[in-house]
Amino acid sequence: MVSYAIQCSYKLFVGAVILLCASLSAMSQVSDTSPERAFAERAFAERDSLRALVAAVSSSRPQGDVSIVNALTRLAWIEFDAHSEISLEYARRAVQMAENLLLKRELANALTAEAANYRLTDRYDSALRASVGAWKIFSGLRDTNASSDALDNIGNIYQSRGEYARALDYYFQALALYEASRNDEGIALVSANIGVAYTLVGQFAAAHTYHDRALALRERFFDSTTVSGGDALAYSLYFVGNLHQAEHHFAEAISLYTRALHIFDKVHNRHGTALTLGELGRVQMVTRRYGEAQTTLLNAFLRFQDIGDKRSAARALNALAAADNALYHHPEAISNASQAMDIAEAIGALREERDAAEMLAAAHEALHQTDVALRWYRRFMRLNDSLFSNDGTQRIAASQLQHATEQKNAEIRHIEEQKRTEEVHARTMRNGLLLGIGGLFVALIAIVNRYRLKRRSEKELRRTNTYILQQQQKLEAQTDEIARTNAELSQVNERLALQNLDLVALNEQKNEFLGIAAHDLRNPLANMMTVSSLLREDLVAYEASLPPKSTPLPLSAQWGVRTIETSATKMLHLVENLLDVNALERGALRLTLESMNLAQLVALSLERFRHAAHIKSITLHFDPPAEAQAEMTEIRVTEICVLADRTYTEQVLDNLVSNAIKYSPHGKRVLVRVKAGDSTVRVEVEDEGPGLNESDKARLFGTFARLSALPTGGEQSTGLGLSIVKKLVEAMQGRVWCESEAGKGAMFIVELPRMLPDM
Repeated sequence: MVSYAIQCSYKLFVGAVILLCASLSAMSQVSDTSPERAFAERAFAERDSLRALVAAVSSSRPQGDVSIVNALTRLAWIEFDAHSEISLEYARRAVQMAENLLLKRELANALTAEAANYRLTDRYDSALRASVGAWKIFSGLRDTNASSDALDNIGNIYQSRGEYARALDYYFQALALYEASRNDEGIALVSANIGVAYTLVGQFAAAHTYHDRALALRERFFDSTTVSGGDALAYSLYFVGNLHQAEHHFAEAISLYTRALHIFDKVHNRHGTALTLGELGRVQMVTRRYGEAQTTLLNAFLRFQDIGDKRSAARALNALAAADNALYHHPEAISNASQAMDIAEAIGALREERDAAEMLAAAHEALHQTDVALRWYRRFMRLNDSLFSNDGTQRIAASQLQHATEQKNAEIRHIEEQKRTEEVHARTMRNGLLLGIGGLFVALIAIVNRYRLKRRSEKELRRTNTYILQQQQKLEAQTDEIARTNAELSQVNERLALQNLDLVALNEQKNEFLGIAAHDLRNPLANMMTVSSLLREDLVAYEASLPPKSTPLPLSAQWGVRTIETSATKMLHLVENLLDVNALERGALRLTLESMNLAQLVALSLERFRHAAHIKSITLHFDPPAEAQAEMTEIRVTEICVLADRTYTEQVLDNLVSNAIKYSPHGKRVLVRVKAGDSTVRVEVEDEGPGLNESDKARLFGTFARLSALPTGGEQSTGLGLSIVKKLVEAMQGRVWCESEAGKGAMFIVELPRMLPDM
């Protein structure tokens, strides 16, 4: 009787809760017709009703039941974006209760919610354990869609940890299951995640393929009236925006981020809004809209801090520090970067730690705190080298994984096709067997040839069974062969990974030795130049002060001082070239792209080398673009501007003009032209030197290249200049090449992206 009374009370309470939810929903619709307000009120009503249900049933059933486990899991998802720690507590309670009650499916659902919270707060090991546990349960229950979701979640965790190869492995497993079950929503989900992984490892073509597939499916599911499917579509827009940002297509990225923000706001997704604001702020930084970037990034940081996403909060702070440095607010930059460093160190986020060290070095250097700036710069270099090596390994692993996955999928499709063919054949045999049995019954009824037909049917049945057994044996043999092939492929991949690690280590040792040697030589050479210059001036002053009949200084003294100064200058130039090569090979080149007048830069470069040309009686002639010839003193920037790094552009121009003078005979002419096209601006540096043969052209832009032509005035050539020019121009999205015939001079051509004026 007591048990029956408790059951009745429980049913009455649940009914009251349901009526309360319905009443609250109706009241919200009457009081406010705003969709956003109604959405929020429904969420609050559901949360409050679930809390009441948990409290009421827990008092009568401390051990819990299925309804309480489901309610706790649902509460964990409701609180997920707003209060991560509360959400995690609900998920943990659901996991413990489901384990005690031996509820498999409910336990897997609760583990999924728990894993999501761990991943949001950067506790990846705990998230991985929970997701793997959920996947094992769903696999045991033979729930294909849930197993696919769990594999996708595991891939997300590895991607958050920066292990892109392993993430892609789980994504492709999930994609195969989704495609087998024809689950378009699942296909869109995992395709978007694969696109993100390929974006992170720099394989943009593959990223576009998978993002386009996900975006097309999610556009089809989206309902603009009810905002159904809005979350998924907004994330796809955000991911494609990230891809365009990585490709430097900033206008397209801003358009996609703006559309994603509008949808995230309508569906009240706080985390998606914060992520999109953070990336939008970074695009505003790159396009030099620093004031807007500060406002956007501060908004993103406050949202990440409220949600509990520490890694993203650190990234937003680093971007804020970069904006502060750009606006010369260096103390604020130090404050923001220091806070980002503390967060990054606490969660082990190496990329954010590296960016914070770079911002701190730049800020302290701007404040002339050289010792502190040098300390932070060294830390930045160590972290950057480590991340550069990891990124290279990840790109290689992702490429190998893609190739192996394509081979494996082809083999699986071949086996499935064989299996379908054999099933059709077996079905045909079974139908024939049924017809034979029918004929046997007819024969029995007619009592005609009963014994003979019976023997024939038994023989046919044995032959059919033998054939089926043979086909099964063939399938087992093929399965064993595939397993052996996979094992061999795994061994080959392991050997390649070890070899790659050895190569990366050797390259790091070479770069480190080169950097140390160049840095240690630069200061002594600079001191030698300074001392020799002072000594030469003192010798000149001393000789001028001697009485008329005094013994003059020996010529060897002045000659020796000049020799020391000239030699030190040449060595310092070589050291600077070595440092440039070292930076380019380590990927440490930091570009500051801006709009600049290329014609004016060319004119300034020619002025710097006019004295060197005069010594060899070489005429420097400048042919500016047509729109700039009218008034060379004030060239119209709107017509011939490029988007490039000013320092590296000057270095490229100086190198080409210097080479033209160096290899031109005395009394010749060097012609420099600037031509403005629709999308590029071209600089042509033409000399009347000996030109290049086919062998020279093949080695022209190589490191330490030695060509057949020699400097005509005894100048020094290291073989590094043109190699550096090529890498710098390509880093600025341009191109460089040479047109020459032996004995007819050479013309070096540089093309850079043109910056068109705003209409």
